[in-house]
Amino acid sequence: MDATALWKAIYQRFDPLSPPERSAWRVDRTRRGLYALHERLNLPFETHTKILLAGTMGAGKTTELLRLAEDRREREFVVFFDVHRHLTDVVGESAALETLAPWEVCVLAGLATARAAAERFPDRWKPQILAALGEAWLDLLPTDQRAQVDVGQLAKTLTVTASTLVGGSAALTTLANTVGALRWNARLGRPARQLTDQDPRVRYVVAAAADVLRHAAELDGRPVLVLLDGLDRLSGAPEALARAEALFVRSTLLHELPCRLVVTAPFALRHHTSFAEARGFHKHVLVNEPVLDPEAPGDAGRPGDGVAFFERLFAGRVADLEDQVGHAIGEVGALRRLAWHSGGRARDFVTFIQEAAGHAFSADVDHITDDIASKVLDEQRRLRETGIYREHVDVLRAVMDDPHGTLPRSRYIDELLASGRLLPYPNHSEWFFPHPLLLDRIRRP
Repeated sequence: MDATALWKAIYQRFDPLSPPERSAWRVDRTRRGLYALHERLNLPFETHTKILLAGTMGAGKTTELLRLAEDRREREFVVFFDVHRHLTDVVGESAALETLAPWEVCVLAGLATARAAAERFPDRWKPQILAALGEAWLDLLPTDQRAQVDVGQLAKTLTVTASTLVGGSAALTTLANTVGALRWNARLGRPARQLTDQDPRVRYVVAAAADVLRHAAELDGRPVLVLLDGLDRLSGAPEALARAEALFVRSTLLHELPCRLVVTAPFALRHHTSFAEARGFHKHVLVNEPVLDPEAPGDAGRPGDGVAFFERLFAGRVADLEDQVGHAIGEVGALRRLAWHSGGRARDFVTFIQEAAGHAFSADVDHITDDIASKVLDEQRRLRETGIYREHVDVLRAVMDDPHGTLPRSRYIDELLASGRLLPYPNHSEWFFPHPLLLDRIRRP
């Protein structure tokens, strides 16, 4: 295998913007990340379980949701749909996420399930059920948007990952966008006015979405499990918190859907008291891998248990490549440094490896060396330091100096948490520490 092919493969396999392509590349979390979700979904006396999955940005929630979908495909009719990606890639209005109404999320859940069920059961699927959802949806749109919309065609613009039947057994297949050129005339995130859960038109559209979900369960003969990703991408505080509360705390529409549902919650809700008040939802938290030792959090020479997770992650994605080149692709010390400096965030570690692949190709070497790791970390440190002001440094120092890793009362806390410059760790009681890339900047001389 020549150097170009080797580093191109690694560069593509470690894409921080996409979850791993192969299920074999997903590894178990140090703290058995989704075990509690399986336990909850397995309860026979809770028919329509609803789970709110919150956690640190970049902690790997999408990968964990896909792993959950893979593991549950034999038990339920699984539908995985990324709301944020749909708004960005198909609707072309990523900002719509910031104003998405609860009933619109219900519409998207219905459309995604219809997309999957119509593909799985083409001879038995009743298109009139989806058409009824379209009629209810149009009635909620502003007058200037009520052009005739073919919801059957719109549903085909959704890229969903869903249960299929292959060789007599359940599999997980991605149903790609088949009519990508179709324009979404019925826009999302722009309701004519604020509508309550009890508005008759809202009740009508949610009931229509519920009919889609019930029809899918009837066709499959198993419960429907909808995994909604992307709602954790709300940005900005306190605006993100207000939107999160509108979706999960002040509204019960998602809880009313007749399906099992796991939905990602915005980070702004993660550390707010209203998280516990999201009605009808069981709460689950996924945070960084514990790469820091709580007894010596600033010492890279004393890593925590989570470093081993990243070693397994790297090994799983390059095993076949190492067989071809006949040696290890990364020096142990270099990989451990990258893992520790990631702060336990899977997205950061994957980014580091992708950048290291580019440096290794340029240096004409066939493995990631400690020198390459140093270059990557220096570049990433400079990026992480961008936008850090004295007030931020004061807060980060206060957290670092606190023996219990507790948070001071400061208006900058939400900003530092949301930007990943301040991170939570799950060793026993949760504690906090600055991102390892920032330690040189904030340590006192």
